[in-house]
Amino acid sequence: MIPRLRSLLGAGLLSFAVAATLAACGHATPEDDPHYSAIIGEILAEAEDVGIDSDARAVLVAAMEANRPISLEEVKQAQYATIDCVRAVGFDVQVFEHAGAPGGIAYIFGIPGRTGDLPEEMATQAYACEERSVWWIDAAYQRTNVKDIESLEERFEPFRSAFITCLLERGAPATQDMTPDELLELDGDRAYYEGHSLPCVAVVGFDVAP
Repeated sequence: MIPRLRSLLGAGLLSFAVAATLAACGHATPEDDPHYSAIIGEILAEAEDVGIDSDARAVLVAAMEANRPISLEEVKQAQYATIDCVRAVGFDVQVFEHAGAPGGIAYIFGIPGRTGDLPEEMATQAYACEERSVWWIDAAYQRTNVKDIESLEERFEPFRSAFITCLLERGAPATQDMTPDELLELDGDRAYYEGHSLPCVAVVGFDVAP
Protein backbone atom coordinates (compact mmCIF):
# COMPACT_ATOMS: atom_id res chain seq x y z
CA MET A 1 0.00 0.00 0.00
CA ILE A 2 1.18 3.52 -0.78
CA PRO A 3 0.25 6.14 1.85
CA ARG A 4 -1.21 9.42 0.62
CA LEU A 5 -1.50 11.13 3.98
CA ARG A 6 -1.41 14.60 2.54
CA SER A 7 -1.84 15.75 -1.00
CA LEU A 8 1.20 17.89 -0.26
CA LEU A 9 3.36 14.75 -0.44
CA GLY A 10 2.81 14.41 -4.16
CA ALA A 11 5.26 15.96 -6.62
CA GLY A 12 6.79 18.27 -4.07
CA LEU A 13 3.72 20.32 -3.24
CA LEU A 14 4.63 20.20 0.44
CA SER A 15 7.40 22.71 -0.18
CA PHE A 16 5.04 24.84 -2.28
CA ALA A 17 2.28 24.88 0.32
CA VAL A 18 4.56 25.49 3.29
CA ALA A 19 6.44 28.23 1.47
CA ALA A 20 3.17 29.82 0.43
CA THR A 21 1.82 29.64 3.97
CA LEU A 22 4.95 31.12 5.48
CA ALA A 23 5.04 33.86 2.87
CA ALA A 24 1.51 34.78 3.85
CA CYS A 25 2.56 34.84 7.50
CA GLY A 26 4.95 37.64 6.72
CA HIS A 27 2.09 39.87 5.62
CA ALA A 28 -1.28 40.73 7.09
CA THR A 29 -3.47 37.91 8.33
CA PRO A 30 -6.67 37.07 6.41
CA GLU A 31 -8.70 38.75 9.15
CA ASP A 32 -6.82 42.02 8.54
CA ASP A 33 -6.48 41.75 4.79
CA PRO A 34 -9.24 39.55 3.36
CA HIS A 35 -8.17 39.63 -0.27
CA TYR A 36 -8.92 35.98 -0.73
CA SER A 37 -9.74 36.50 -4.39
CA ALA A 38 -6.18 37.50 -5.22
CA ILE A 39 -4.68 34.59 -3.28
CA ILE A 40 -6.98 32.01 -4.84
CA GLY A 41 -6.56 33.62 -8.25
CA GLU A 42 -2.81 33.01 -8.10
CA ILE A 43 -3.34 29.37 -7.20
CA LEU A 44 -5.99 28.95 -9.89
CA ALA A 45 -3.70 30.42 -12.54
CA GLU A 46 -0.95 27.96 -11.65
CA ALA A 47 -3.45 25.10 -11.46
CA GLU A 48 -4.72 25.84 -14.96
CA ASP A 49 -1.17 25.85 -16.28
CA VAL A 50 -0.34 22.52 -14.65
CA GLY A 51 -3.73 20.83 -14.80
CA ILE A 52 -6.88 20.86 -12.64
CA ASP A 53 -10.16 18.99 -12.97
CA SER A 54 -13.46 20.79 -13.50
CA ASP A 55 -14.88 20.14 -10.02
CA ALA A 56 -11.80 21.45 -8.23
CA ARG A 57 -11.69 24.44 -10.55
CA ALA A 58 -15.35 25.21 -9.75
CA VAL A 59 -14.58 25.22 -6.00
CA LEU A 60 -11.72 27.69 -6.47
CA VAL A 61 -13.72 29.92 -8.80
CA ALA A 62 -16.68 30.04 -6.40
CA ALA A 63 -14.45 31.04 -3.48
CA MET A 64 -12.58 33.57 -5.60
CA GLU A 65 -15.78 35.20 -6.85
CA ALA A 66 -17.18 35.37 -3.30
CA ASN A 67 -13.84 36.64 -1.92
CA ARG A 68 -13.89 34.03 0.85
CA PRO A 69 -11.46 31.46 2.23
CA ILE A 70 -11.58 27.80 1.26
CA SER A 71 -13.34 25.81 3.99
CA LEU A 72 -12.13 22.64 5.65
CA GLU A 73 -15.28 20.92 4.41
CA GLU A 74 -14.36 21.78 0.81
CA VAL A 75 -10.93 20.21 1.35
CA LYS A 76 -12.58 17.11 2.81
CA GLN A 77 -14.95 16.76 -0.13
CA ALA A 78 -12.06 17.17 -2.59
CA GLN A 79 -10.16 14.46 -0.71
CA TYR A 80 -13.13 12.10 -0.94
CA ALA A 81 -13.40 12.85 -4.66
CA THR A 82 -9.71 12.01 -5.01
CA ILE A 83 -10.24 8.73 -3.19
CA ASP A 84 -13.12 7.84 -5.53
CA CYS A 85 -10.87 8.66 -8.47
CA VAL A 86 -8.09 6.38 -7.17
CA ARG A 87 -10.59 3.56 -6.72
CA ALA A 88 -11.80 4.09 -10.28
CA VAL A 89 -8.23 3.56 -11.49
CA GLY A 90 -8.49 0.05 -10.06
CA PHE A 91 -6.76 0.27 -6.69
CA ASP A 92 -7.96 -0.97 -3.34
CA VAL A 93 -8.16 2.06 -1.03
CA GLN A 94 -8.21 2.17 2.76
CA VAL A 95 -9.44 5.42 4.32
CA PHE A 96 -8.80 6.67 7.85
CA GLU A 97 -8.86 9.88 9.86
CA HIS A 98 -5.61 11.77 10.39
CA ALA A 99 -5.17 15.38 11.51
CA GLY A 100 -2.26 15.91 9.11
CA ALA A 101 -4.23 14.98 6.01
CA PRO A 102 -6.40 17.19 3.78
CA GLY A 103 -9.74 17.62 5.51
CA GLY A 104 -8.55 15.24 8.23
CA ILE A 105 -8.96 12.29 5.83
CA ALA A 106 -6.00 10.12 4.82
CA TYR A 107 -5.81 7.08 2.57
CA ILE A 108 -3.50 4.36 1.36
CA PHE A 109 -3.88 2.46 -1.87
CA GLY A 110 -2.53 -0.66 -3.46
CA ILE A 111 -3.40 -4.04 -4.97
CA PRO A 112 -4.29 -6.79 -2.47
CA GLY A 113 -1.75 -9.57 -2.50
CA ARG A 114 0.74 -7.69 -4.65
CA THR A 115 4.24 -6.92 -3.40
CA GLY A 116 6.84 -4.66 -4.95
CA ASP A 117 6.21 -1.70 -7.23
CA LEU A 118 2.74 -0.90 -8.47
CA PRO A 119 2.00 -0.89 -12.21
CA GLU A 120 3.54 2.37 -13.39
CA GLU A 121 0.64 3.47 -15.57
CA MET A 122 -1.92 2.85 -12.82
CA ALA A 123 0.22 4.59 -10.19
CA THR A 124 0.64 7.63 -12.46
CA GLN A 125 -3.12 7.83 -12.91
CA ALA A 126 -3.68 7.55 -9.15
CA TYR A 127 -1.22 10.35 -8.39
CA ALA A 128 -2.91 12.49 -11.04
CA CYS A 129 -6.22 12.07 -9.18
CA GLU A 130 -4.95 14.23 -6.33
CA GLU A 131 -2.55 16.39 -8.30
CA ARG A 132 -5.48 17.65 -10.39
CA SER A 133 -7.90 18.04 -7.48
CA VAL A 134 -7.32 18.10 -3.72
CA TRP A 135 -3.74 19.26 -4.26
CA TRP A 136 -5.00 22.71 -5.30
CA ILE A 137 -7.94 22.89 -2.88
CA ASP A 138 -5.66 22.10 0.06
CA ALA A 139 -3.08 24.64 -1.08
CA ALA A 140 -5.80 27.30 -1.27
CA TYR A 141 -7.07 26.29 2.16
CA GLN A 142 -3.57 26.67 3.61
CA ARG A 143 -3.13 30.08 2.01
CA THR A 144 -6.52 31.51 2.99
CA ASN A 145 -6.61 30.19 6.56
CA VAL A 146 -3.07 30.99 7.64
CA LYS A 147 -2.59 32.22 11.18
CA ASP A 148 -0.32 35.09 12.18
CA ILE A 149 3.31 34.50 13.16
CA GLU A 150 2.66 34.74 16.91
CA SER A 151 -0.09 32.14 16.67
CA LEU A 152 2.09 29.83 14.58
CA GLU A 153 4.92 30.00 17.11
CA GLU A 154 2.58 29.41 20.04
CA ARG A 155 0.88 26.43 18.38
CA PHE A 156 4.17 24.96 17.19
CA GLU A 157 5.95 25.02 20.56
CA PRO A 158 4.44 21.76 21.94
CA PHE A 159 5.59 19.98 18.75
CA ARG A 160 9.06 21.55 18.54
CA SER A 161 11.11 18.85 20.28
CA ALA A 162 9.53 15.93 18.40
CA PHE A 163 9.67 17.87 15.14
CA ILE A 164 13.39 18.61 15.48
CA THR A 165 14.10 15.00 16.45
CA CYS A 166 12.26 13.81 13.35
CA LEU A 167 14.23 16.17 11.11
CA LEU A 168 17.57 15.19 12.65
CA GLU A 169 16.81 11.50 12.15
CA ARG A 170 16.43 12.29 8.44
CA GLY A 171 19.71 14.16 8.21
CA ALA A 172 18.24 17.66 8.14
CA PRO A 173 20.39 20.40 9.78
CA ALA A 174 17.72 21.34 12.33
CA THR A 175 18.71 23.29 15.44
CA GLN A 176 16.87 24.33 18.59
CA ASP A 177 17.14 28.03 17.77
CA MET A 178 15.38 27.74 14.41
CA THR A 179 11.99 29.40 14.01
CA PRO A 180 8.90 27.36 13.08
CA ASP A 181 9.16 28.91 9.60
CA GLU A 182 12.71 27.61 9.17
CA LEU A 183 11.91 24.15 10.50
CA LEU A 184 8.83 23.82 8.31
CA GLU A 185 10.87 24.91 5.31
CA LEU A 186 13.39 22.14 6.03
CA ASP A 187 10.54 19.65 6.26
CA GLY A 188 9.34 20.84 2.87
CA ASP A 189 12.63 19.87 1.23
CA ARG A 190 12.09 16.55 -0.55
CA ALA A 191 15.68 15.59 0.23
CA TYR A 192 14.71 15.11 3.88
CA TYR A 193 11.57 13.04 3.46
CA GLU A 194 12.50 11.04 0.37
CA GLY A 195 12.21 7.39 1.32
CA HIS A 196 9.84 8.14 4.22
CA SER A 197 6.12 7.69 3.94
CA LEU A 198 5.31 10.93 5.77
CA PRO A 199 6.90 14.36 6.25
CA CYS A 200 7.71 15.34 9.84
CA VAL A 201 4.80 17.78 9.98
CA ALA A 202 2.48 14.79 9.60
CA VAL A 203 4.53 12.47 11.81
CA VAL A 204 4.16 14.79 14.80
CA GLY A 205 0.58 15.77 13.93
CA PHE A 206 1.10 19.52 13.50
CA ASP A 207 -1.28 21.32 11.13
CA VAL A 208 0.13 24.52 9.65
CA ALA A 209 -3.30 26.06 9.19
CA PRO A 210 -5.81 24.35 11.50
